[in-house]
Amino acid sequence: MMNESVGSGSAMSQAPSEPCTSTEGPGEERDESWICVGSARSFGARTTLSIHNRIVLLLRENSKWHCLDAICYHAGGPLSQAAVERVDNRVCLRCPWHSYLIDIEDGHGLYMDLSRRYRSKGARQRVHKVRQDGGQLFVQLCARAESVASDEYAFGAQLPPQVLRQRVQRYVPR
Repeated sequence: MMNESVGSGSAMSQAPSEPCTSTEGPGEERDESWICVGSARSFGARTTLSIHNRIVLLLRENSKWHCLDAICYHAGGPLSQAAVERVDNRVCLRCPWHSYLIDIEDGHGLYMDLSRRYRSKGARQRVHKVRQDGGQLFVQLCARAESVASDEYAFGAQLPPQVLRQRVQRYVPR
């Protein structure tokens, strides 16, 4: 693993009304560049990457690849250690620090209301697109201008360097 410094990010709190999702759709604003992160065979079920200094989690669930910011929007918990759960027909990560639920398809934070039904808080975790082509995995970072809560932690500015080095497994060169 290479040691690179990770740039600082700015604190952001409001969720976009229409988050980027891991599926394509019309009218999504984002950077159109796809970044090759390596051979699909070289990745396990979960890998934490630094792509253009953004810390992301590459996750394979039910033979489908997903990519989202690797650090929980709530308090910086490591989503690479999160449990995968199915909640109301959604596949979610449960943050190991405070049990926050995050839908891996759209980045919505979920909570249980007083009637014991799960509800969305809206987009809280930024989700990036993934595609596989010729055995290689490509990630397209979501470049939507509206901020989401996970942007605050996405560049690792709040983490001590030794913790950051422990969390990031691979660096993707520019």
